[in-house]
Amino acid sequence: QDAAGRAELRRPHAVRAAQADLYALDAGERAPVSVGLLCRPSDLDHVLAAVAAHAAWTDDVVVLLDAAAASPSAVSAEGFPHDAVRVAARPLDGDFAAQRNALQDLAHHPWMLQLDADETLDLAVGRRLPALAALAEAGDVLSVGLARRNRVDGLLSDVFPDVQYRLNRKAVRYEGRVHERPALDGGWPRSLVALHGAIEHHLGRAHVLARSRRYESLAPGRGRPEEEAALLRPFRA
Repeated sequence: QDAAGRAELRRPHAVRAAQADLYALDAGERAPVSVGLLCRPSDLDHVLAAVAAHAAWTDDVVVLLDAAAASPSAVSAEGFPHDAVRVAARPLDGDFAAQRNALQDLAHHPWMLQLDADETLDLAVGRRLPALAALAEAGDVLSVGLARRNRVDGLLSDVFPDVQYRLNRKAVRYEGRVHERPALDGGWPRSLVALHGAIEHHLGRAHVLARSRRYESLAPGRGRPEEEAALLRPFRA
């Protein structure tokens, strides 16, 4: 499309119709993407055992523990070369945005996908992320949202698609002690939502019952206690 068309595509409520070409994402340009994982020390072995699933599409993984501060150190992980997987530590101190920002800073690549210890990503979804990052970069986009399937004791909950903005340029900063979101220079027009795949979020009923109460204690008025009922309710199409 021409320059005017590109401008209109970035303004979904504009009056001029825009024209664009469709192409298979897999055939597009690719941008390297780091993977960042947040977890507690007790979850580290589980997280490291699971990173092998990402070896097909990234060569940089960093795990940030909620623990006393420690600089990144390389660890062995199946499928990755030496130094490709690192573990660092920093106290969470009740501020999820600050923890995500610290993790962003540890990325070796210009883009980072962040996951929590109880989240997984299908290989087919991961393989497309470098192309998705390149597409976003070409459109001056800073942040990409992915749907998240919240599964409580294995059942898909009614909080869906629950878009999470987890694929971001390294410089993007999160804000909000809980239910954190990227604060984008230029606002929401510099974000997009991916139309393929989803993050899988594995929850237990006990965790759901405690989650909103904990978040509310960390950030009064922002814990979303009303979300508890929806998480415990099976998905309704």
